[in-house]
Amino acid sequence: MRHWPLLVAVFLLGCAHARTQVQRDEDYDFARLRRVAAVAFNDPKGQGRAIALAINAQLPGLMHEAVDMDAVQQILEPYKPDRDMGLGLEALELVRKKTSADALILGRMTPDWSAVLVTVVETELGDPVLRAVTKPRDKRKKAFDSVKEIAAAAMGVIAGQR
Repeated sequence: MRHWPLLVAVFLLGCAHARTQVQRDEDYDFARLRRVAAVAFNDPKGQGRAIALAINAQLPGLMHEAVDMDAVQQILEPYKPDRDMGLGLEALELVRKKTSADALILGRMTPDWSAVLVTVVETELGDPVLRAVTKPRDKRKKAFDSVKEIAAAAMGVIAGQR
């Protein structure tokens, strides 16, 4: 009987129809982010680099200058971001110093590609300024079909359109 709140929460989450959940730092001025880089997403299917490349290709359309992803990846290599995509201040300071990146876009795919977690971390203090979980826009689809579709969903979240 004492577990009923958990059961109610599970039921309500199961009934939720939201395709995207976004947490933005409302106090952060996103206009400050001029130089941005997506880094290879964590993806069990091995398409993480392709997803990041597709996102970086779309950044100039959002008034952002894409930073060289390979340069950022090389800087981050010794630091091995943890499972929750946490980056230490030392790593972020090096990224900012060597590439002038204002923010990094990090991501993680579910194993079946049913959802993508997108995090935007500003490099000055290492604060996540945006976190989102998004699913395919078409409710009849259970999973993303392509890298292009994933990149479009991530960019929609970043641009505030989803």
